[in-house]
Amino acid sequence: MKAFLYLSRTEGEKGPLGPANDGMYPLDDQMRVVGRLGDIRVPVWAKKVSRFHLLLAHDPEHGLFAVDCAKHGSFLNGERLQRTQRLNVGDVLSLPNNIWVEIVS
Repeated sequence: MKAFLYLSRTEGEKGPLGPANDGMYPLDDQMRVVGRLGDIRVPVWAKKVSRFHLLLAHDPEHGLFAVDCAKHGSFLNGERLQRTQRLNVGDVLSLPNNIWVEIVS
């Protein structure tokens, strides 16, 4: 499965999300860290987003997984993300400050 992470903000919210203009990040065999720290793979500039908020890991045999590393937590399809959960295309992760991360193909 070739998947991408699409980063967006609820309509009406202001401010940049990060350096990527289109908000698309490929989900390849490398781990992706979503957070506020400037040198990570998916930087998000928002106050309540932790420096290391979320880890996305792809295992060729078992698929894509999200690991919640945040103080303020994350939600998967509207429910609190458990420590580690498998992701599918179409899943939506929500972070503080009305930021959405969608898994798309």
